[in-house]
Amino acid sequence: MLRQKARLIARIVYLVDLALTSAAFFAAFFIRDLVLPFFAPSRFPTGLFPLAEYLKIYPLVLIIWSVLLFTYHSYHSHRTIPVTKEAVTTVRVVFVGNVLLATIAYLIPLRQLSRAWFSSARSRRSSSCSRRSCCA
Repeated sequence: MLRQKARLIARIVYLVDLALTSAAFFAAFFIRDLVLPFFAPSRFPTGLFPLAEYLKIYPLVLIIWSVLLFTYHSYHSHRTIPVTKEAVTTVRVVFVGNVLLATIAYLIPLRQLSRAWFSSARSRRSSSCSRRSCCA
C-alpha cells in the first residue's frame, strides 16, 4: 500500500516536472521573441525562428531533463534529505542539462539555435588578432 502510494506520488512529481519544463521552454521562447525586443530593440533586432522550428527541439529537451532527473534520483523519498541538498541536486540537473543541450546544439547544426555564444571567445580572439595584423 505504501509502496503504491510512493510510486503514484513519484509519477505525479515527474509529470509536474515535465509540465514545469514545458512551461519554461515556451516562456523562454516568448520572452526572447516578444518581450526582450520590446525593451531592448538594439540588442534584439530580429525575431526568432517560428515556434514550429523550436518544437523540433522540444522532445530532445524533455528527454534530456527526464534522463537527468532520474539519474540524479529526484524521484526517491525525500523525507530524510535536507532541502539544501535537494536544491543543489536541482541546480546540478539544470547545469548539466544546459551543458548537454548546448553541446548537442553545437555538434548537430541546429539552425534554430544560435551558435554565436559558443564561439564568442574564439571570435573575440580572432578579431583582436585580425585588428592587430591590419594595424601592423
